[in-house]
Amino acid sequence: MNKCYSCSVTTSKHMSKPFRILILSLFIYSAAFAQQFETIPQDVFSGIKLLKFGNILCTTKGSVLVAHSMGIAEIDRMQIELVTTSGPLINDKGGKSFLGKNSNIFKDQYDSLTGIKLMCEGPDKIMYVVSNHNNFGCINYNLNKAIGCAPFNFPTDNGEQKVVTNIWIDGEGNLFVATNNDSIYIIEKATKLFKSDNSNKVLPTFVPGIDKDSNFVVITGALPVKRFSLGPGIIPYSFAQNSDDTRIILIGTNNGLYGYDKQTGQNINYFKDEKNNKLTITNIEENKIGSFIWFSTLEKGMGKFNIATKNVNFFEYQKKRSGNDTMYPINTFSRKSANELFVAVADSLPAVFNTSTGEYLFINDTIFYHTANKTTDIKADALGNLFITKGDGFYWSKNWMQNNSSSFKSDSSLYGPFVTDILLNGIRYNSRYEFYGRYESLKKINLKYNENYIQIYYSCRGINPDSLIYSWKMDNFSSEWQVMPYSIFGDELNIINFENLKPGTYNLRIRAKSGSRPWLKNEVQLVITIAPPFWQTWWFWLSVIIGVLLLVFVIVKWRVNAVRKQERVKAKHEKDMLQLEAKALRAQMNPHFIFNCMNSIKALVLQKEEDKAVNYLTTFSKLIRTIFQNSDKREITLYDEIETCKLYTQLESMRFGKKFSYHFNIDETIDLKSIQVPALIIQPFIENAIWHGIMPKEEGGKLTVSVTKKGDAISCIIDDDGIGREMSKQNKFKGEPSTHQSKGVHLTQSRLDLNNALNQRNASVEIIDKKDTAGNAAGTKVVLTFVEF
Repeated sequence: MNKCYSCSVTTSKHMSKPFRILILSLFIYSAAFAQQFETIPQDVFSGIKLLKFGNILCTTKGSVLVAHSMGIAEIDRMQIELVTTSGPLINDKGGKSFLGKNSNIFKDQYDSLTGIKLMCEGPDKIMYVVSNHNNFGCINYNLNKAIGCAPFNFPTDNGEQKVVTNIWIDGEGNLFVATNNDSIYIIEKATKLFKSDNSNKVLPTFVPGIDKDSNFVVITGALPVKRFSLGPGIIPYSFAQNSDDTRIILIGTNNGLYGYDKQTGQNINYFKDEKNNKLTITNIEENKIGSFIWFSTLEKGMGKFNIATKNVNFFEYQKKRSGNDTMYPINTFSRKSANELFVAVADSLPAVFNTSTGEYLFINDTIFYHTANKTTDIKADALGNLFITKGDGFYWSKNWMQNNSSSFKSDSSLYGPFVTDILLNGIRYNSRYEFYGRYESLKKINLKYNENYIQIYYSCRGINPDSLIYSWKMDNFSSEWQVMPYSIFGDELNIINFENLKPGTYNLRIRAKSGSRPWLKNEVQLVITIAPPFWQTWWFWLSVIIGVLLLVFVIVKWRVNAVRKQERVKAKHEKDMLQLEAKALRAQMNPHFIFNCMNSIKALVLQKEEDKAVNYLTTFSKLIRTIFQNSDKREITLYDEIETCKLYTQLESMRFGKKFSYHFNIDETIDLKSIQVPALIIQPFIENAIWHGIMPKEEGGKLTVSVTKKGDAISCIIDDDGIGREMSKQNKFKGEPSTHQSKGVHLTQSRLDLNNALNQRNASVEIIDKKDTAGNAAGTKVVLTFVEF
């Protein structure tokens, strides 16, 4: 057997960075037999603790993790990276802390050499691991690959760690822990561990620390650990979630298959036959095919449970040596195709199990002789790579799936034979460093206008790094590809420098190739956005424009308010002046009316009509009392105005006897007390009708006062059959003596105009000269109109 392998071992010049062993190419082959698998020879790690490989986990990120005796190995497109420890925190000049560069392999947080035995992944790429010393670790696979403290304090047995046999996370992020006794533990919402602060930095929701006994525990925010049991002596081995009812958790035990209801806490044993209850179920398929659930056992090989009929069937594999060996142990299995399963046969080679025929096809390879035929785990990733852990060894093949499955198709453009992937793993700007792990390749970054001196760190893993060639191009900066070699002496030497970048958005593209081969299609891209200074932004100028407009608006508003204030003051003064004028007019009206009344009393006394004078004086006193009551009022009700007019007309009728007659005609449907009119607004027209219309007639006349309503308009009509206005003017022109001087009509018109101006009303006066059929004067009609409010 000829054996050939090549490897590269690199160490960091900074002691804080992790020690890495990068297996670039490892080949072990036989000249006589065909070989499809590769492995890691143990003598590669001479001087280092012997590697023993165990469980395999295909992550949702596309990587494959393998637990081993020193920690965890990460396989990314057929390249293996082993790190024995993770680097400590490095403080940069900006005061921030970042994990040591490439500290991306997982170590047991209590003892860096104890190794990892169990792994599981839950929602949001949160992972949990258990060390060989049964200590728990937590990994946020979104951010980095360093093992952190688990967010709970797992119970111990008298200070000793419980022996953990399996861990599993359901679809809701609840962590289930199986131990080597009949206890099962649940940590609910175990994947909800991180939150973002205002700077988008991810922070844990719990705080670890040291207790009084110097134990590393969670001090603040520890998640509660709940315990339950399926029954005395029933030891759990495996978990799965019922695809039809997510409340039901399927649990494989040493006593058959159980269903556990998370809500009620009740459980049921699905196997009714007692002989099936003596089986140890090591794995359960979470997604059932048809109406069956497949499971593996340590006693009878693969098993099939019919959900509808509750029947159980077992499928044993053929042993080379039968003897008294009646055990057919299978550690675990995984899905290969719709009717095939990969099975890890505990006492033999790995195999492919056909679920239709029940047959086992064992996988053999010339390289398997290195380790005992005791298969621990077997998994295939999305690219078709097959991984096997057998006899503490680790094997992988890039070709087995293609060579042994006609239906498998791989996207070869994702990885080439020499270069696998390009990574932007760090950036430096203004003396600040930020590094990113393997799967957290930088995609986009936003910087300030003064953070325009940038260094981009890139890397690539390939089979022959000495022949790697890079080229880059950045839109809005360089139109041509810039070619540069790749340094194998350290990632810190693979840098692209950009100085004095102007504000804007840049798209950096980096590609790689090996030697003379074509450039790889899977370029890496980084969008760099440099924000302009605030005085160059559109929102700044928009704010300036809005501010100027707001200032102009405030000034104009202030000026308008000032002018309006002046106008209000001016209007108030004018209103005060109008009120003073109206008061002056009322002051003129009162003595004028009293003077006329006193003349009438004087005339009665001179005529020796004492009784009439007494009655006249009594009525006059009532009138004067009414006038005095309304003397300080600008407006009174129409009712009070009519009553005053009645008293005045009664006085004049008493004075002149049968010289004239009068009549008041009031519409009873009108509420006179609800209508406001200027005081003594009607009386002057009645006075004028008597003295200048009726009295000059030798035969006397008649006076009619009417109040009517039409719509909102109230009309007060003073109608007389006197000599008319024309004849009255002629009498004045001829110089005929008159005992009466009338100023009330002119004053009343002025008062109405002032009242309309003060109270914004539409009161009006209309004087109509009446004519008979011959065209002679037949009297005068005065119509006062008020609008009802």
